[in-house]
Amino acid sequence: MKTITLSVLMLVSLMSFDSAFAHKKKAGTPLYVGTKGGCNAGVITTNPRHLGCRTRLVGYVKKRVSGFPPEYLTRLYVGTTRRINAGVVSTNKFHLNGKTRYIGSLSNIRLLGGTSAPLFIGLKKNCNAGVLTTNKHHLNCPTRFVGFTWAEYFQNHSH
Repeated sequence: MKTITLSVLMLVSLMSFDSAFAHKKKAGTPLYVGTKGGCNAGVITTNPRHLGCRTRLVGYVKKRVSGFPPEYLTRLYVGTTRRINAGVVSTNKFHLNGKTRYIGSLSNIRLLGGTSAPLFIGLKKNCNAGVLTTNKHHLNCPTRFVGFTWAEYFQNHSH
């Protein structure tokens, strides 16, 4: 009987934590990863049809993360210059010397039920430098972990 009571209490506590966490969530900016080889594969974007090709939702970035220490956040920018960096998400606000706009932050730490996909930034010039990706070996070039996207419970997107 004690085991059943303890199990029920733990389940109720976990459900309360998820509910408490979920109600504080604000809709963030959705991030997509390109899925078509030779077009947009592995590139993180805010455009669900980046370069006219298919993408998959990987999570969200949030502009306001109240109560979260800034040292655990990584700021992201999306390119806005046509034919230069449009739609490409980066940690570099001057990516490819094009214009960008701030879209929100990733979490540098994984949170139970609060974060989802790990993201990496490309490091090699003339290969993947400054490009955010889900692939540790994007274009067979080195990357570095930069953070996790924020999860969203009530939306399921695929494009």
